[in-house]
Amino acid sequence: MKSYIIITGSDANFFELAQGTILSIREKVDGQNAFLGFFDLGCTPEQLKWLREWVDVIKMPDWDFDFLQGSDAPIYLKGLIARPFLPRYFPGFDIYCWIDADAWVQTWSSVELFLQGAEQKGLAIVHDASRYNLGQYGHLKNLYQGHYQNLHAHLGEELAEKLFTYPTINAGVFALHREAPHWQVWTDCLALILKNQVTLYSDQIALNWAIYEFDLLKHTELLPEWCNWQCHWFGFDLPLWHKQQNCLVERYLPHTPIGIVHLTVKKHRWLNLATTDGDVAEVSLRYESKAGTLLKNHFLAQSLRQELNLRDINLIIFPDWQQPEDILLLEIAEIIRNILQQPEQSDITLLIHACDISTEEFDDFLSYAMMQLLYEEDLEIEVDNIAAISPVRDLSKSQWNALLSQVQWYIKMTHENYLAVIDVGANNLPSPEIV
Repeated sequence: MKSYIIITGSDANFFELAQGTILSIREKVDGQNAFLGFFDLGCTPEQLKWLREWVDVIKMPDWDFDFLQGSDAPIYLKGLIARPFLPRYFPGFDIYCWIDADAWVQTWSSVELFLQGAEQKGLAIVHDASRYNLGQYGHLKNLYQGHYQNLHAHLGEELAEKLFTYPTINAGVFALHREAPHWQVWTDCLALILKNQVTLYSDQIALNWAIYEFDLLKHTELLPEWCNWQCHWFGFDLPLWHKQQNCLVERYLPHTPIGIVHLTVKKHRWLNLATTDGDVAEVSLRYESKAGTLLKNHFLAQSLRQELNLRDINLIIFPDWQQPEDILLLEIAEIIRNILQQPEQSDITLLIHACDISTEEFDDFLSYAMMQLLYEEDLEIEVDNIAAISPVRDLSKSQWNALLSQVQWYIKMTHENYLAVIDVGANNLPSPEIV
């Protein structure tokens, strides 16, 4: 394989995503020695300090066209406009591989395919036409109309009429050989577009124009969609999660693992994804490194500790709210009464599963239970030294895991929602007979 460099870039706002891009490369065996370049588009000193530990070279791009000097366009657009000039910013490589900061490498085979395609043809890249582009199924009119309007704004009517039926080539991930003819044509096309306007799509439209209008398609290797899986809300659908392989895969058979995940629109950290076996799993669309997973768990634990007023001793119960109110009232009041009789009650929080009851109904129920206890002559309650009681409502799987790691006991009830107990995994906690 010829020498290559992988380049990305971001400002301070997109830096967390860029970290994922970089770590997704460095945490692969084949990516540990890859040469990484970075465009600084407005990072903080602290972010630059982190970058110097993970990338090989950092550059600050210019506007690259004389007529843009002094432009009031957003600084981050420099990173897009500079892409036809990558060999000038990072000289000495055979192949230049660009990966947007909102994309990350899941399988290294995709990187190898980009490099192979660039070496054989000149440019390796992915376009939007595929079986996953939902816009093709009954929405082609709207898809073409939007594409035409975008082209018209950048290129004018004549070229828009000619190019709007071509599939859009996505410039967010590509590999381009230093001797490929694309560089100069791309630069010339971009210069003409930028004289009219500078937008987020200017460089991509210029590249599409260069490839389709100037006979560069024959020097372009079009790679499969899994090499640059674009998570649109209107085009490419979301991937599936493969439980056994523990990775994101294509939605249809043979469920090829996604190579590069590109968060073009959906930049969620955690969401529920369908799985290959028909189930649902909570999965991050962003890259989660080992360090990132530890930070996430710590953040969730701290967040829940504050939100639910967790203390040194945390107990949890799962009432069956479908039972008659008077029966539940007696049982829960007795549990609370036992807690309030403990000498260390100020260190205790009682968590009550309350997913099946409204906030107003729960508050009324708890107020009535506490009023009954206050009227008991043999129960002395110090208001300033009382146990905490917190309802637990809908939590994600990862939130439940973080919560239960801080709960010492699950208290069994006669009238409880045991399905909920099993569902969240509370049945694995110690369960004393008497509080």
